[in-house]
Amino acid sequence: PNVGANDSSGFTGQPSGLRAASGFFDSMGSSCVWWSSTVTEIVGDIWGRRLNYYQLGISRTGFEVRDGFSVRCVRDAVSSGQEDCSGVPDGDASIDDCGVCSGGTTGVLPNSTCTQDCNGVWGGLAFIDDCAFCAGGSTGLEPCVQDCEGEWGGTALPGTPCDDNSPGTVGDVYGNDCVCTGQIDIGCGSTVTDIDGNVYPVVQVGEQCWMAANLRTTRYRDGSSIPSMMGQNGWSNLASGAWCNYSNNTNYDATYGKLYNGYAAGNPNICPLGWHVPTDEEWMILEASLGMPTDQLIILADGRGSTQNVGGKMKSTGTTDLGTGLWNGPNTGSTNESGFSGLPGGGRNEGGSFFFLGEQGNWWSAPAFGETVAMTRHLMSTSQSEINNGISRWDSSMRMGDCIRCVRDQ
Repeated sequence: PNVGANDSSGFTGQPSGLRAASGFFDSMGSSCVWWSSTVTEIVGDIWGRRLNYYQLGISRTGFEVRDGFSVRCVRDAVSSGQEDCSGVPDGDASIDDCGVCSGGTTGVLPNSTCTQDCNGVWGGLAFIDDCAFCAGGSTGLEPCVQDCEGEWGGTALPGTPCDDNSPGTVGDVYGNDCVCTGQIDIGCGSTVTDIDGNVYPVVQVGEQCWMAANLRTTRYRDGSSIPSMMGQNGWSNLASGAWCNYSNNTNYDATYGKLYNGYAAGNPNICPLGWHVPTDEEWMILEASLGMPTDQLIILADGRGSTQNVGGKMKSTGTTDLGTGLWNGPNTGSTNESGFSGLPGGGRNEGGSFFFLGEQGNWWSAPAFGETVAMTRHLMSTSQSEINNGISRWDSSMRMGDCIRCVRDQ
């Protein structure tokens, strides 16, 4: 019946019969036998394969070498001419997930020399930290650390508020050594109010009392108005005091305060009674109290005091991309441990164009009378840590628009 025949393999086996060792012919039309080139364990016998018309399978049998069977030829294996990782031509060894040559003739089982880390990387360095998070390695996450109170992953870190249990100090924070210390209270008070009724928080930094928010007044304290100047041409041509909001948008006023030109900053009545625009030297006193080296205080440069994170101690924390603050990322190093709460209020240039909201905070020092330039301070958020963590000092044209922080009279 030629059971199951369909030739789906394309082998096309034909019932060519056979010749027995005794010499007679047999099985034409009902079977066919083919030799292999492999001998059996019985001397004089060779393995063969047989198809029969009545069977679905193929038989494997040893036959005498004197039998007469058909022969099918198979082509020799073609060499690729390539060696595997162990140097064997056409070998099966390969580089495994551990980066090791294994398999083939190496005697090394694939992936037997390393394991997967907690991030799924073979041979990776990520591990479960003390806060039960997968950290290190390729995760991009720093392992958690103990805070100053011994809690793993805690928030009591250097630069964060604490209580040194001394009633005569203010601004208590943990230092880099996790020692909680404060400053001798010089009686700065908690707020100060300008002539327009705007109330500002006050912070003690070292032995100075500073506003912890940018000035917003539209009047000098003698009652005279400070003109608002919105237009670019008007701003660039002024040689007298003026203010504006960033992009002339009053919605920025409550958060960032106003931008004043240098002529307004030079008016001795712009701050509330008992307060004044800080001189360049008073800015230096603040910077020195936050750790800036003496030799960096007087230079004109970006990123002064970056090694001591002076700028980071003055900047508000968080970023806009994470929804945690007002600075554009990365804002690394920001701790605001000084309480200065520097915000990126941007600025306005001599031509009247606005720049760098979210990236820079810019503040005047008190200009000398009759000068065309004044010293300014700048906090920034950039990818350069030496700038990001420091505070810049430059001289600026009086026609620039920067923020003002007032400092209390001594």
